[in-house]
Amino acid sequence: MLQQLARKLSLWFKHRISEKKRLHLLSVLREGDLVLDVGSGHNPLPRADVLCDLYMKSDAQRGGHRLQTYGKPFIVCSAEYLPFKDKSFALVNCCATLEHTGRPLQAFEELT
Repeated sequence: MLQQLARKLSLWFKHRISEKKRLHLLSVLREGDLVLDVGSGHNPLPRADVLCDLYMKSDAQRGGHRLQTYGKPFIVCSAEYLPFKDKSFALVNCCATLEHTGRPLQAFEELT
């Protein structure tokens, strides 16, 4: 189990990207490419087409801030069980979310 955890965390760090790289990825998206923001909370990615979060109300995870959707489609779901077909989105943003999940490794597998 410990080796499996180490392998998964190693993959996670390998896939982790810098803010500069994330901005670059957003800049090369084509018109019509869909972007999902997982754990969008009170500060969703402006380019996201679909937002999802587990909590609708203010909570400790958001420091009491209200959920913001800016009129975009919003899905209540867990990062561990995303209700979308694989490859539905050109880019999936998940920033500062995994540490708040009950099963971060499962969430990581769902996102990759």
